[in-house]
Amino acid sequence: MPGVPLPPWQPSRPNARLQALLRRTELTLRHLSVESAAGATVVHGFWVNMAHLFERLVARLLADADPAWSAQVTRPLDERGSLVMRPDLARDGGTGWSGVADTKYKVLEGAANISNADADQFVIYCARLGLTIGHLIYADGGPPPPPYAIRGAGCTIALHRLDLTQPPDLIRRQASELAGTLAAPAREDT
Repeated sequence: MPGVPLPPWQPSRPNARLQALLRRTELTLRHLSVESAAGATVVHGFWVNMAHLFERLVARLLADADPAWSAQVTRPLDERGSLVMRPDLARDGGTGWSGVADTKYKVLEGAANISNADADQFVIYCARLGLTIGHLIYADGGPPPPPYAIRGAGCTIALHRLDLTQPPDLIRRQASELAGTLAAPAREDT
């Protein structure tokens, strides 16, 4: 409500995970944001990169369920180290890379067709990390579509869905179940 002071809060250890969110909320409630100068109407707004936010959410939820998952792990792709790859999520269970996943903040269309670029990306990830399966995680509900077995590459791309329309505790449960699925053996030597 305009003119009403915001409730006070202090950064502390118990609210450490929420501090960034609390600061952004404070900005929004104070109407401090980018303003449009065009026209006579003052408009307050902000921009959120939902793909990045979804990636961070999934990274946090997977790491909470299975600490072997890490976000944005950069690995050299060629012998000289000139080329690199940076999957959204990679799992190192202590004996080498055992999982790779990317998040997609979009709805799977029709028969769950993925783009060739996404498929190409996962062939590279799997080949580089010595994995037989890679995972694409989409921000929509529904049953998981069948995986793509990539001809001549010896790898499969599995598709998963995280239903963001559910309450937070159910999203956490979905992510925990997903972490168990993603932790299944995926290495060529298993």
